[in-house]
Parts: sequence; structure tokens; C-alpha cells
Amino acid sequence: MKKSRLLIAFLAILYFSSSQAAVVVFTDRIAWQSFITGPISVEDFDTLSVGILSPNTTHSLGLVDFFFAGQNVIDTPAIGVQSVGGFTDQIFIGNVFIDSVGGGTSVPGPHIFEMPTLINAFGADYFGIDAADLQIDIAGEQFTLKTSLGSAAGFFGVISSSPFSIVTMSAGEDGPNNEYFTMNNLSFSDTAIVPLPPAVWLFGSGLMGLIGIARRKTPS
Repeated sequence: MKKSRLLIAFLAILYFSSSQAAVVVFTDRIAWQSFITGPISVEDFDTLSVGILSPNTTHSLGLVDFFFAGQNVIDTPAIGVQSVGGFTDQIFIGNVFIDSVGGGTSVPGPHIFEMPTLINAFGADYFGIDAADLQIDIAGEQFTLKTSLGSAAGFFGVISSSPFSIVTMSAGEDGPNNEYFTMNNLSFSDTAIVPLPPAVWLFGSGLMGLIGIARRKTPS
């Protein structure tokens, strides 16, 4: 009877843990893809027109919509789809800004990417992240991109237990500064399986160990 109660408690913990809102971060595209059971949509920007994007207008970037307020910085790098030396294909260049008094209409604000439907998995390849505090907001969670990657380039992806459709790139707090990034192979799906947090497996292993001890102590 005691063993049955422990097993029921363990299963209940697994259920409630998996049902709680959680965002799991991946820095390896293959590992991220391994938790996705269905199609993955990928926007590589190669079929889009090269050019600088205007602010305060929603733009179609192929599979996703894009918006930023303020003003585009018409220098290097300007916000838009570009063909840059060193890359064999087209990429998206973003540039967000914060100043010492909180920003304004004369600088580019947060970059908002809107998916065509609710999804639970998002990822992209990033290159040349300019600032250490460039942030990405996904499913109610905020991550510092460079800290998560451990470098200025790499794959960053998430799987969330709560569906979402908006991904926002924003500057941190150490202004004034332009904080730019390049992005390619923007990917998303609505068929991901959310991995259970490691703490759940650790607790479960300990609980199963207690069940084993209890079994050995039970008189025959």
C-alpha cells in the first residue's frame, strides 16, 4: 500500500511538473530538433528582397511578420535583409538601441517577430552579436542572448509548455549604445514535446530509491 502511494505521488509530480509553464533553452540545433515531432518551418531570407526596412510599419519577412518603432539607423548596420560579404546567403540584420534617458523616437526600438500561428518551439542561428546585454523575450521569459550562447554566435532555441506567437529582441540597460545582431534560419514549430526539468528526474530517481529501500525492509 505504501509503495502504491509513493508511485501515485511520483506520477502526480511528473504530471503537474510537465503541465506547469516552462521554457527550456537549447544551444544546439540538433538537440532542439530532436524534441519536435512534426514539421519545422524555416525562413532563410534567401527569397526576400534585399533592402532596408522602414520603422513603424509591419513588414512581411516571408514566413513571419516584423515590426519596430522609432527610426532606422541608416549606417552600418541598418535594419533589414542584407547580402553581406562572408555569407553565402542572405541574412537578417537587427539593430536595437537604448539611451541613458530611456530611448525615443529617433532610435530603433525593440524588434518584434510575429509568427503566423501559435507555436511552442522557436530557434535561429545568430552571428556577430554586438553587445553583451542583447535580450530576447519568448513566452514570458527573458534571456540575455550572448550569455546563453557563451559567445557572439551560435544557435539559440527554446521549447515552451505555453504556446506563443511573439518573439522580441530588445536592448539591455547599458546605454547609450546600438546593439546589433545578424540572424539566419529562423525556425519554428507547434509540435514540440517539452522536456521535463532535470529536477523532476532527480526527484524521481531518489523516490524510486526510497521505494527500493522500503521493499527490502518489508518483512516477508
